[in-house]
Amino acid sequence: MHLKTKPVKKILDEFYYIDLPKEFTRHPASRKDGTKFRKQFLEPFYQDKTDDSKIFVSLDEVDGYSTAFLKAAFVELAVKYGVDKVSRRLHFVTKEDPLLAEEVEHYVKEAVTI
Repeated sequence: MHLKTKPVKKILDEFYYIDLPKEFTRHPASRKDGTKFRKQFLEPFYQDKTDDSKIFVSLDEVDGYSTAFLKAAFVELAVKYGVDKVSRRLHFVTKEDPLLAEEVEHYVKEAVTI
C-alpha cells in the first residue's frame, strides 16, 4: 500500500498500525477532526480495491473522544465503503478503555441505520 498523505507504521505486509494521538492529535474533539482523520489516514486503505490489509488504530493516550469525531471518522467510513469491509479490516487497540473499542465497533456495525 502506498499512502499519498500520511505515513503509517507498517507492521507486516498485511498489517498497519495508526497511533492516533501521536500521528494525528491527543484532542480529537470535532466532526471536522474526524473527517480529516478519515480522509488522511483511513480512506487511502479503502481506495485501493486490491488491498485487504488489516488496520489497527490505537485509541489510547487521548484526552477523550467526542461522538462527533467517532462518527465522522469511523461511521462515515463504513457508510462510504460498506460495513462488512470496514468491520473486517479496521480494528481498535486500547488498554485504557476496552469499552471504547466496543463502542466504536458498535457504531461501525450500525452505520447503515445512522
